[in-house]
Amino acid sequence: MKHQTSRREPCGLKAYHSFCDTQNILQQDHLPAKEELLCTFASSFIGQMTDDAICSKLNSIRAFHIQNNLSYNNRIQLKYILIRLNKQAPTDSKQIKRPLITKEMLDMLHKELDLEGPKDITIFTLTTTAFYAQVWLGELLSDRQDETLFNAKMHPTGKNLAKPHTIHGSRILHLPCTKMEQVKGEDVLLSKQNGCTDPIDALNNHIFQNSIQNNTPLASFKEGRSKCKCITKNAMLKCYYFRIGGMMFYLIKGINPDIFKTLGRWKLDAFRRY
Repeated sequence: MKHQTSRREPCGLKAYHSFCDTQNILQQDHLPAKEELLCTFASSFIGQMTDDAICSKLNSIRAFHIQNNLSYNNRIQLKYILIRLNKQAPTDSKQIKRPLITKEMLDMLHKELDLEGPKDITIFTLTTTAFYAQVWLGELLSDRQDETLFNAKMHPTGKNLAKPHTIHGSRILHLPCTKMEQVKGEDVLLSKQNGCTDPIDALNNHIFQNSIQNNTPLASFKEGRSKCKCITKNAMLKCYYFRIGGMMFYLIKGINPDIFKTLGRWKLDAFRRY
């Protein structure tokens, strides 16, 4: 297969072809890529970047193979190479692990908040939703408090909540715009949990106390008899605190990482670092 360099060619694939050229490998032997060659290519970045960064380059090579119906030799040898490379990656190339919220912290939050107050009820509902349903807070929260400036195409309202579909009250929440699906949005599952941090109980209390209707922003609370205010991003902790904390909660409970990856809408394997 003759290689032709293109400006539209993914950078990982370009880097691979350049590497092959420096190794005096004939163009017809570049692709399909042999596992030994992929291992040598990956090893060329030793001490320069993490396994995640190297995987990004390898993924563009893999994508080319899939698009052209070629066999991609991503086997155990390459996986071991990536593990070894990550251990030798420079410290400044590794992303700092984000701090996380734990189940115990949610228990404390439940004790500290006034769950008869409209605003605190909303905050508790948002935290349990973000934690258990693996939601980025930015997918729930508006930038402004004024309800008249709320954009229902960006953030959920009461009508985005499906009716309970189990005897325990589990619900599907449709997020109109997400980090990965900005047009179609995505669905997340809110399921019953044991204890005081149950997101279903929190949600039902929120809906009742704040009179959440079809057109009411889900992340809002009543102020006075009729006025509604939205909870904003600035009022909450960074989204990853809750999302990563919820991830650890499920992994500790023994949920298969591959199942969790799907349920949590993790497109990459970054969660495995935790």
